[in-house]
Amino acid sequence: MSRRRGFFKPVLVLLQSLWADFQKASKSVNAAFGSLATLKEEPVITGGTAARKRLKTSNYFNPIFWFLQSFWFVARYLTSRTPVAGLQGFPAFAGLVAPLLAGIWLTPSVEEKAGYARSRMSFHAEREEFDKADFFAKQLCSLTPGDPASLLARAVLLDKMGQSDEGLAIAAQLGNIQKFLPAVEWMMEKELKAVNDSISVDEKRDQRLSTGLTWILQQQPDHLKANLMLGTFHMMRGQFTSALPPLRKVTQLSKVPIPEAYYSVAIVEKNLGQVEASKAAASVASDGFLDRDSREAYSIKNVLQTLRALVMAEREQEAAAMLLQTLPQRNSQESNEIKWLLGDIY
Repeated sequence: MSRRRGFFKPVLVLLQSLWADFQKASKSVNAAFGSLATLKEEPVITGGTAARKRLKTSNYFNPIFWFLQSFWFVARYLTSRTPVAGLQGFPAFAGLVAPLLAGIWLTPSVEEKAGYARSRMSFHAEREEFDKADFFAKQLCSLTPGDPASLLARAVLLDKMGQSDEGLAIAAQLGNIQKFLPAVEWMMEKELKAVNDSISVDEKRDQRLSTGLTWILQQQPDHLKANLMLGTFHMMRGQFTSALPPLRKVTQLSKVPIPEAYYSVAIVEKNLGQVEASKAAASVASDGFLDRDSREAYSIKNVLQTLRALVMAEREQEAAAMLLQTLPQRNSQESNEIKWLLGDIY
């Protein structure tokens, strides 16, 4: 026991010496800043033999006063305790501070909350649970105020919910005012779909589509989707000479062949009288469509597109085999188109 006391005695002496130095330093700091913490005023309240100065009313609303009072309270508390008492109180102090630090550490950041809201919005939108998706879309916009990507995501969701006018208004503001390119791209996709679905020619829509795509290509000349849409638009309007350059650019820039682009090139080359070039492009498109059909769920629309590409590539045997083996019961409109395809095959 005496050996143990002899071992800890120098440590205790060192701690007491350090604590004495700290008390001296605290007293010097207290003397230096005492005028800041002491509120001088003439009226005095006396009680017994002690005297305490009255505080100004304004001090209760002064944050500096409360900061200084809190500082001196902690300082006086520490200077009035022995080193051993301080060490003994450390676990209690750690238990008080640890939950606060854990809360700060585990609380997700704004970026993490926004990422979660974006993923949940996409998840519910794919399941067509639009009420839940819209809830997370609003949450995403509140977490990232003014962010054009978040606003565009909500515009796309509103379009899926049947509120196309509201979604287009948001996208138009992003495109026209903020010059946000993805918003213009999305609007041009909708315009091109409307051109494809419309029987008559709408000159105003054509002008909007041409202007929007031209603006995108001025910003990014190698924009694949914009080049593909521009070439497809010219092809729909029978402007085959204007359609070929952007479509060829897509086939040259894309690292992985885009079958839709090669299919459009095949149609344009055929109408320009370039039979061999049309056949080569149609063959590449056919390979891409066949690979797509093997991976995706059955779709009569995809099958008919693949059959047309095979016919243009003069791969009639593959087209006939696919037609006879994979097509289920068809409706009258599909049957008429299949008859024409059979005539082209044979």
